[in-house]
Amino acid sequence: MPKIMIEGRAVLRKLNILYQISKYISSTLDIDKVLRFILTGVTFGNGFGYNRAHLFLVDRKNKYLSGRMAVGPENAEDSANIWEDINEKDYSLEEFLEKQTGNKSVPSQLDKKIKEIKIPISSDKLVAKSYKQNEIKNIDLDSGKYRKEDFEKKLLDYIDYPRFCIIPLSSFKNPVGILIVDNKYNQRIITQEDINFLYMLSQQATLAIDNANAYQDLKKIIEKLVKVNEKINYLKEYNENIVENIPIGICVVNKEALIRACNSYFCRMFNKKKSALRDLMWQSIS
Repeated sequence: MPKIMIEGRAVLRKLNILYQISKYISSTLDIDKVLRFILTGVTFGNGFGYNRAHLFLVDRKNKYLSGRMAVGPENAEDSANIWEDINEKDYSLEEFLEKQTGNKSVPSQLDKKIKEIKIPISSDKLVAKSYKQNEIKNIDLDSGKYRKEDFEKKLLDYIDYPRFCIIPLSSFKNPVGILIVDNKYNQRIITQEDINFLYMLSQQATLAIDNANAYQDLKKIIEKLVKVNEKINYLKEYNENIVENIPIGICVVNKEALIRACNSYFCRMFNKKKSALRDLMWQSIS
């Protein structure tokens, strides 16, 4: 097959993954499902095909990039098996994600370890700089361009591979995090064309994260309002019970001197039911 056709098919596969991600994230506001789908799309063998994807999101206090989620095989053998399975079964991205979710009852070691990492946003090291400057960094520690000292040791120990790409996730409002991808197991070089597609994916990912976060914030506000309303209703009922059972005749009139409410003792004083007293002129019964 001519090289141009091979390259054309690769581009179409990546565009198809972008389409599937766009379609999926427009159908749910569950942040964990959105993130898992995006990271699976990044590592999906029949598309972007990176070996591993690592997501760090900014915390609410805007102090740290905290490890949130990671997707990828545990070792080279697992990586080869996953690629073979995808090629054999010709999964769609959604089908593959469902299969992976069904097979894993516990988080992977990669997913566990990333949650132990926090990168200070105030740091002058490269990951924080990439985040703050909204600049993609294609890192090769063996090239001499970058030094290990430019990165947090805990992060390098976690990635355990000298070549990786840092992609900021930033919207028109504010940055939300970073995505790091690598090809630790097949050692494929990350090219400029790869970076161009990663940039497109980062825009989708940022929008999805923004929307999901806004939904979660709104959900929390509504939950707080529901609790406040419950307290108000409780206090109203409590006060009404006190007024109802106090051995003093009490009534409430509006500015036109019409009775709007009264307690049982007031009814007994005038030997009338509440329904009969409501909306009567105060002067007519006094």
